Amino acid sequence: MPRKWVKEELRKDKFSSLVARFLEWGLNNKENLLFIGIAVIGAIVFIPLIVNRYKSINETAYMQLAQAEAAYFKGDKHKALDFIATAKKDNRTKAYPFALFLEADISLQSKNFKKAINIYKNMLVKYKKKKFTPQILINLAMSYEENKEYENAQKIYQQFIDKFPFHFLLSEAYLGLARVYESRGEVSKAKEVYNRIKQFAYLPSSVRDKVEKKLTFMSSFRKKSP
Repeated sequence: MPRKWVKEELRKDKFSSLVARFLEWGLNNKENLLFIGIAVIGAIVFIPLIVNRYKSINETAYMQLAQAEAAYFKGDKHKALDFIATAKKDNRTKAYPFALFLEADISLQSKNFKKAINIYKNMLVKYKKKKFTPQILINLAMSYEENKEYENAQKIYQQFIDKFPFHFLLSEAYLGLARVYESRGEVSKAKEVYNRIKQFAYLPSSVRDKVEKKLTFMSSFRKKSP
């Protein structure tokens, strides 16, 4: 019992000593103490306001993005782009990269390949480690391919293959690479890629049929050649 009593008294003495030191510091540093008090009160008052404001902006951006997607699926691209412009007003929102992606997708579908390329390239710089990075790479390569920039398209398809060897879009990257070789007249390389695709453990039947037709056509074409 005496030991327990001694420990309790020592704790009280330490606490009293700390309180006394704090009071002494407060008396000697009234301005600093006042500043700290104002800062604490400001944080208590303004942080919830800032959080609520950001939440409201974020929700509004997602609402605009949803309306943009609805307009796009209805075929009204101009209206969709208007909603996207509103959704993009604040680049701090979580909706912002998705708005960019949709804008680039609309540009690609509208054959505005240069605009699509610029958006996808900027997104790759800003969002290097996002979940949608593989899709951005594929779409960028497709934009280059459609714009007949075959060297750039080949580079990006190959980049996808190297970086995401187990991604579900891997067959799309290989198909794109094969198309690029065909467009450049490098038939033997295209054939190698198509044969590589055939070796995939899982391949959708539609893709497998497409590959088989390409290989059959290439074989018959070579036989007819002098």
